[in-house]
Amino acid sequence: MKKILLIILLMSISFSEDSFKNKLIKKSDIISYNIDRDWAYSVYSTMSMELENYIKDKYIYEVYDETGTRIELYKNKMKSDKIVLIANGGSFINPYKQSRKEYIINVFGSYLNDFNIAVVDYRMGYKQRFPNLNKDFLNAYRFILKKGYNPGNISFLGDSSGGNIVAGSTIYLIDNNLPVPASIVLLSPYLDVTNKVESRQRNKSKDVFFGTNNTEKNGIKLQDYMPYFINVKDKSNRYVSPIYASELKGFPKTLIHVGSYEILEDDSRVFAQNLKNSGVAFNYKSFEELYHVFHMFDTPEGREATIQVAEFIKNNTGIKKGALNLKDVNRIKFNVSFDSYTEDEINDMYRSINIDMNSFINIQEKTNEKNNRKYLNK
Repeated sequence: MKKILLIILLMSISFSEDSFKNKLIKKSDIISYNIDRDWAYSVYSTMSMELENYIKDKYIYEVYDETGTRIELYKNKMKSDKIVLIANGGSFINPYKQSRKEYIINVFGSYLNDFNIAVVDYRMGYKQRFPNLNKDFLNAYRFILKKGYNPGNISFLGDSSGGNIVAGSTIYLIDNNLPVPASIVLLSPYLDVTNKVESRQRNKSKDVFFGTNNTEKNGIKLQDYMPYFINVKDKSNRYVSPIYASELKGFPKTLIHVGSYEILEDDSRVFAQNLKNSGVAFNYKSFEELYHVFHMFDTPEGREATIQVAEFIKNNTGIKKGALNLKDVNRIKFNVSFDSYTEDEINDMYRSINIDMNSFINIQEKTNEKNNRKYLNK
């Protein structure tokens, strides 16, 4: 019945020049191609269907729920026992988008021929508060361990705000003597919620996404009042701002990429120095005159950096560790205590900078009302 409804729907819609099918399949490898992928995603997910045409033939696509966390699993048909667990960016607010899925599977995945990929479609929205997304990420990690993956065969990858989730969650695992993955990749990670690193000022006129030239002034205001962390009184908490985790002994081997024009450049630099001081093996590179998560743009620099990421993962994942105790696996939950603000206090903060948070929430819910983002702001 669902397939019949889908056929009727697609036949009722006319597209200029190319057919929808041609755009969907033939152009799926080009991440810069301008079609409304998220609209298409909404159409399918409204009928509980997925955009399988975006997924390369080498994968079997499965969706799971682990204690309320939605996880997309792309299983390599070569039956690999290695996997990359991905925490996507989006300022802790914007849901996992189809264009990002397209990059992860069709571009990044093309360089990892013998790996499976799991993506955490964690809760997003202006009303989500720390540590909800961290909990979702560790739910996903627990899930893949329960599926039989050995920690030595697992790599974590996070970009932007996802880098914060990966770093903070890994520190939590270490602090609680829980199993950690073999390797970590952080792309333009947001690791200083206090915003005290020097690059916030040094690069504010250069950063095209988050600097002073950005025309979205409300977005700039929210940099100091990040909704996900607005409830946390101590923003230097090591799980909130991982650059304040000066002792990182036991952290997995790590690759960090950042652009030299980013206001986030020093988040990476300081964290890399902390890794060095703790005796952790790492690779750090600041790419000259490049911007936030440039890997996802169809440019020579983006492609080359993506290849470097894939090579790092392949070279540092696949050394099996000892068998896991199921009791340890079941202990993997992000449970932290911290001083927090009340909702009334939070609303006062937003009013002090002339931000109507309810309007942000209403727009986001309206935009996503026809897809499966039912968790938004709940």
